[in-house]
Amino acid sequence: MSDLDDILGLPSKGSNNNDSPVDLNINPSFNDLFEDEIVDGNEVVDREEFEEITVFKTKPVKNLYDEKYYKRALQGEGEIAQKLHSSLAKFLKAKDPQDKTMFRNRLQPVYWDFIEALSQKVGNALSLEKKFLLRYALLLPTLVNRDQLENLSVIIQDNIHGEPVHYFDEWLEMVTLGDVNPLGSDEEPIKNKKSRGTSGLRMQKDKFSGALDSRLGSLKILQKKRSSAEKSIIDNVRELANHTQHPVFPSIEMGYTVLQKTALTDLINSTKELQRLDREYTLGIQEAKLAQSKLDKVVERMNDEPTEVVNPAIIKKEVNNLRQIHKMCVGRQGNHFPILHGSYITSNFNDIATREQILKVMKYVEDIDPGVFRRTHRRETHRIVPHIIIIPCYGDKGICWEPFEKYNRASSRGRVAVPLYPKDIKLAVITALADLRWEVAKAKAQYYWMEEGITGKYFQWFEERKLKGDVKLRFIEDYILWITKESVGTQKLEKDVRGIFWRNIPFPKELREHLRNRGFVYSELYKKDTNRELSDGY
Repeated sequence: MSDLDDILGLPSKGSNNNDSPVDLNINPSFNDLFEDEIVDGNEVVDREEFEEITVFKTKPVKNLYDEKYYKRALQGEGEIAQKLHSSLAKFLKAKDPQDKTMFRNRLQPVYWDFIEALSQKVGNALSLEKKFLLRYALLLPTLVNRDQLENLSVIIQDNIHGEPVHYFDEWLEMVTLGDVNPLGSDEEPIKNKKSRGTSGLRMQKDKFSGALDSRLGSLKILQKKRSSAEKSIIDNVRELANHTQHPVFPSIEMGYTVLQKTALTDLINSTKELQRLDREYTLGIQEAKLAQSKLDKVVERMNDEPTEVVNPAIIKKEVNNLRQIHKMCVGRQGNHFPILHGSYITSNFNDIATREQILKVMKYVEDIDPGVFRRTHRRETHRIVPHIIIIPCYGDKGICWEPFEKYNRASSRGRVAVPLYPKDIKLAVITALADLRWEVAKAKAQYYWMEEGITGKYFQWFEERKLKGDVKLRFIEDYILWITKESVGTQKLEKDVRGIFWRNIPFPKELREHLRNRGFVYSELYKKDTNRELSDGY
């Protein structure tokens, strides 16, 4: 048996096994090799907040061990699959290092052309092998060792947590089905005469949906204020109704005490507050009804429109954007080989950035930086978790592609990418969230991002120090130190930067109280917080 046969898992000559994978030394018949197979797809359900992740693995998926995996992954994809088949064979057979590099470079664009062609069929429920090819970049299982293959086989496939964390194939499917808008870019949008009306309706839907979410968010805030005022009234009434006997006249109760008179004043103020809140609440409900009515009309019009066939150019553009994200996650000096190869990854399951591992890190970051997913719009703050797209690449860092959608700044999710095979999962996720932090603050400040908010304060410090390089990259590095080091009392940031972060990206109150006992610098920062609170300047 040749080395290539070993790599591909091909049987030796004389074997009676007729179910072996494709022999790359011959030109296979397309009728035999490429046939369509269909399985059910995935469904994503949204939730409000993170849950504690306790389960990270599931039962092994046997398809990954099937010797027909490679054949089924290429079935039905026509000429581009044959081209990929041929390019892979030349790359694997090459012995000379220069030839190996040459065929490797030729293989990469062919692979991406195949991914683009395969992506056009995502909405039609792909076979499990094709999904795994898109999701894990697993083209040929024999390119990874047994432990690495086992790690992939036990990854939980479905989004059981309902959080907006998506694998590569899931994101493409959502775009194809119209569940999410495509990734934005600076290029002119691709126009499709047949679908222009539907696209316009979708933009209106996003607009009214954002308005409705904003109104409902405001009503929730008013509900909390109303509940607080009502509780205050109940407590004050209880205080007022508690009387003691007069020491001289036992049959007579005492008058109101100083505390009860204070409670009476608070009761009057709370009643006025409830009246004010009720006026705002009534107006808010009317506005919410109006937004809901407009949204319902748009949805009704969309339902009356003929089913829109997704423009192939849109999916092509989406794949190109994802390919660009792939490059950004890897970096200029990184490994851009797009196919999963065992020599480029470890055999440790915990080194794979699965959906569950990413959610675990996101929860860790939010516990330290509670404002990381908070977005303020029209003086109201809401928790909005971004879409996380897991890119099958050997990247070192996550990136923020866009802080929110162009036509819905109020409630749309941002788009963040994290590499599936990073060197350090925690570092990759924190990098992505730091990038998100910066981009959201910058978008909020708009033209004044160098003067206002966290970006303005950090940029001014950067300029004062006459530092060189990209200010955002420096911010990301400092944010990583803020989360991983400063949060445990290890002083790694410069004094001025620590002050900027303490003020603009504050730790939870409990953590700040803990840190004040960990060193003089934290104690001083905590004292400044106390002084601001006393002067109502915080």
